Amino acid sequence: MRIRRDGGQALLLVLVIAALLAPLAAGFVSAMSLQQRLAGERLRAVSALYLAEAGVEKTFWYLEGEAPDGSRDASWRPRSHTEELHADTLRGRFTLDARDESDGVVSIRSWGEVGRTRRGVRVVAWIASAALDHALFGAGLLAVEGDQARLSLTEVLEEGCAPRVMVVSAAELWFRTPGSRVEFRPCADDPMLYVGLPDALRLTIGDVHGAARYLGLRQFGIDVGPVEVREIRNEVAPTPDVAGLRRRAASNVANEEVNRIAGEAANRPELRDKRHSLYTAEEFALVLRHLRGRTATLLGPVFVEGHTVILADVPLTISEGFLAARGAVTVEPGARLTVRHGPTSRFLPGLVTIGAEAPLVVGEGAKVTVDGVVLAEGIVDIREGATVEVVGSLIAASSQRSLRLNNGTLSIRYDPAAPGTWGLRPQGGRLRAVPLTWHEIR
Repeated sequence: MRIRRDGGQALLLVLVIAALLAPLAAGFVSAMSLQQRLAGERLRAVSALYLAEAGVEKTFWYLEGEAPDGSRDASWRPRSHTEELHADTLRGRFTLDARDESDGVVSIRSWGEVGRTRRGVRVVAWIASAALDHALFGAGLLAVEGDQARLSLTEVLEEGCAPRVMVVSAAELWFRTPGSRVEFRPCADDPMLYVGLPDALRLTIGDVHGAARYLGLRQFGIDVGPVEVREIRNEVAPTPDVAGLRRRAASNVANEEVNRIAGEAANRPELRDKRHSLYTAEEFALVLRHLRGRTATLLGPVFVEGHTVILADVPLTISEGFLAARGAVTVEPGARLTVRHGPTSRFLPGLVTIGAEAPLVVGEGAKVTVDGVVLAEGIVDIREGATVEVVGSLIAASSQRSLRLNNGTLSIRYDPAAPGTWGLRPQGGRLRAVPLTWHEIR
């Protein structure tokens, strides 16, 4: 009887323990099931976001190449364009929507879907000319002449390092004098100056045509380190968005007080009452005359209708804006012109000349310092003893002679943000889609 009682007590103890463990086991199984479900949901959510981002990248690929509708001019604007993707057993899709916004930007919305999970991103992008990928681009001949000529090209290192073709000519690159000096300081540990030409044999060293190689340059006194010539095709300089540049200057009232005082001094009511920063060439000359002998500073975007002359006795600084002129810009011998950008003006151009063959002429001993892209629709003529320093890139769009660096100094620190410059429209050629903002949407 005692054995039977002990056995009954043991059975009862087992049943009690089982009763206690049952809800714990059920809770454990439920918790594991929940964790598995949450893990699956997280996986689908992350995958959906990756799909949305992949949709944006695919949109860029279409805009820079051939779109599904066959267009190759970045005009594709999809409405609910869907593509299916899968990886192993995980299947999903992205849906694209793109439309034009103000100031020439494109708004892209991409939704990624995996199962019932949906996430989206919105990107504001700028369609840019691929010419902005280079520190120095010339639509025609680039000529470096004179024993004292100096061409310096460097890269502004931000995140990572992507050495690029730094100097490109759609025609020819000349080093006409043995004393010409080229300096190249890329971000890479193994420096190499990549020269882009339509034909690798059209680089002139002295008076001899031939492929540009390190040894050949050294023989003519040009020490640039390793050199590689790459064939460049389908590169076209952008054109200024004249209406957009004028609109920015028309909305800039930061120089109203300068206009008032200069207009009163010259007895010119139209200048005295001018609130904006759109000037005729004569009005701009009156403003500079008023600034003579003092700190000559203008704020924000400035647009001049006509030939613009920077006087030798008026060192001019334009802060947080640009100088755009419909016509030539001439910096007199010994003059100083500075264009400075801050964080809010980083994607504005720096200096723009507008009009067929409108040149930028930098006189003897003058100095021009510019933040942002310099675009001249005519030749950039840098004369003896002159210095031009650019943080951004320089584009000379003249189809004949684009650059004449004659015993002067041209120093360009290429900024990878240059392709995002507002106000410069591609006119064919190779295109770039440049993201300006990128954020998740619900």
